[in-house]
Amino acid sequence: MNFLHPDHGIHARIAVISTAIALTVVFHFFFAELGYGVGAALMFIALIIGVLIVDVFAGKPNNTWAYIFLIPLLICVIAEIVYANSVVRMLALPIMVGSAALFAYWFSAPRVGFWQVSLLWPRTSIFETVWPFSASREIFSGLEKHKGWTKVFIGIIIAFPLLLVIGALFAQADAVFGKLFAKIFRLENVGQNVARLVRDIIVVFYFLCAGWLIYTRTRDGRSPKPGLPALPFDKTIVATVLACLNILFAIFVTVQIVAFFGGDAFVKAQGISYADYARSGFFQLLAVAGIVFVSLAVIYRHTHLRDWATRLLSLGLIVETGVVIASAIRRLLLYVDAYGLTVSRYWAMVVIIVIAVVLATMAIGSLAKIDYAPLAKGTFIVLLMVFPLLLLYNTEGYIVRFNAERFLSGKTDRLDLQYLEGRLSSDALFALSNLADQDWPRDPSPPPSPSATIDYPNFMIYGQDGLKTFLSKRHDSLVFLIREDWRKAVIMDYYAAAAVSGY
Repeated sequence: MNFLHPDHGIHARIAVISTAIALTVVFHFFFAELGYGVGAALMFIALIIGVLIVDVFAGKPNNTWAYIFLIPLLICVIAEIVYANSVVRMLALPIMVGSAALFAYWFSAPRVGFWQVSLLWPRTSIFETVWPFSASREIFSGLEKHKGWTKVFIGIIIAFPLLLVIGALFAQADAVFGKLFAKIFRLENVGQNVARLVRDIIVVFYFLCAGWLIYTRTRDGRSPKPGLPALPFDKTIVATVLACLNILFAIFVTVQIVAFFGGDAFVKAQGISYADYARSGFFQLLAVAGIVFVSLAVIYRHTHLRDWATRLLSLGLIVETGVVIASAIRRLLLYVDAYGLTVSRYWAMVVIIVIAVVLATMAIGSLAKIDYAPLAKGTFIVLLMVFPLLLLYNTEGYIVRFNAERFLSGKTDRLDLQYLEGRLSSDALFALSNLADQDWPRDPSPPPSPSATIDYPNFMIYGQDGLKTFLSKRHDSLVFLIREDWRKAVIMDYYAAAAVSGY
């Protein structure tokens, strides 16, 4: 293992350069044109392997607790391979980026206990992982000390245009060589290929800088720089802000209670139909809960809720927000009962429940007099696990089953096929095929749903026959997708293609 000794910097440089090139190849062939699915999964698996390879050459002990950040990443990798829905493609990528960055940073940082870390996301974690270009100066200064390598790089740069010109002449001189040359460089798309080449050069430089920072951080024992200290907030100002919010919330909660017990008669007396009143306002109340969460998190960080007035008013605001959240959930359930369940309504319910749980955690933390740092770290780790785990559930399949059960059981005469067929991915096709095979009590007419904004193609017949026609068309499109490029297909695409093959 002597070749791994930190004094042998040449081996580390070779490892960093080789890893950067390998990751760029994976990026080029699997991730660049897609950014999701199997390609994204392979990209991040390769990225973690690259981090481990580069870090080995520093020859120093690591923070083994950093492996905890690989759990959400691997869960998202599974979700990317299995599911095709838009939520997975939207949420999995930032979760994987954040998890990989935190793993790379803390795995290569000097050894420290998890609970001794004051902040999991210090400023340096961004500039040494996500935006690592500060390493470029050291990389090029290191090359200056190795004149031979510098000359090699200069020679490659000079030779590159000559290789292209002479290769093009060879291609014209020999038909077999010409086909090979054209296949490699795709001469019919010169502009696009030049853009890809520039992109790949930037990417390899990015991985080179990131790899070098990972190596040197472990080799040099570079500790995280402490963040800016929490500024002390004036107690009177904080108490005044909280008091004003409590007054507004108390008025709103009172109206909710009066409307709840007054029922239809009270609401109609205000010139509003009770149905419209009950079914509206969820997303506004969700925004209110989010604002309260952010505001209390800031106050908690800067005051730790140690002052009795701040603690009492914060607890009062949390309780009142709990009433607002309950009202929002009730409105959403009434909305779902009227128009059916959709992806946005499902995830809105998840988000507001998560906000409620976090606010309850803050209330318990203030009563137990827990400092902000350990509470924030613990909550962050839990949320980092929860959201990836939620991605493993087939949400779209559940949405189809939920709406189908209500329609088939006679609970409603509405079935928003425009939404189920037009907005959902192949994740929903197995459930839709089961729905198509059921005995329908009637063919529903298109519901007046706010989500039903997609017009049917001319060939489509609305109702059960239209659903079967749709499944047949989707089968053809899935088969074409699978045959065209395996990187674009996920497990649910294969599963769905088999499920709808009989239509």
